[in-house]
Amino acid sequence: MKTSQKSGALQRGFPIGKLGFGLVGSYLGYQAQNLLLSESGKAQRRARFQQRASQRVSGELGALKGAAMKLGQLLSMQSRVFPEETLRELAALQMHAPGMHATLARAQFKSSMGKFPEDVFREFDPELFAAASLGRVHRAMTRNEEMMAPKFPVFSLAF
Repeated sequence: MKTSQKSGALQRGFPIGKLGFGLVGSYLGYQAQNLLLSESGKAQRRARFQQRASQRVSGELGALKGAAMKLGQLLSMQSRVFPEETLRELAALQMHAPGMHATLARAQFKSSMGKFPEDVFREFDPELFAAASLGRVHRAMTRNEEMMAPKFPVFSLAF
């Protein structure tokens, strides 16, 4: 494995590790509050902890995009595992696929398909038509003047 690939994997993994450690620290703080404070505010503390942790996880996975965002989207469907607040926060990731600059999209198209869009299509709209966390769709016209909407992945899984 190349050094740049190793450092790239570490750079992608660091925010996930940081998130995990941060959540553990927050949970320990929450539990310490429960030991030291009265029972009267316990339900409010639990709700506040769950809301903050859910927002933190959703925000971090959304910022990481790609596979991390897809993980958040998949977790949002685990109704028997997570509290309702967490499911609501993660479900927001279903609607927030980030955009990609047209120049980067063109380069990614070539990386995925082997050719630039203009080498494949008569017309290719650089404006995004639809997106998901792992792919994007553009309008295009074939050389035979057929309208289509090709999709291609937004990143490579090679680590």
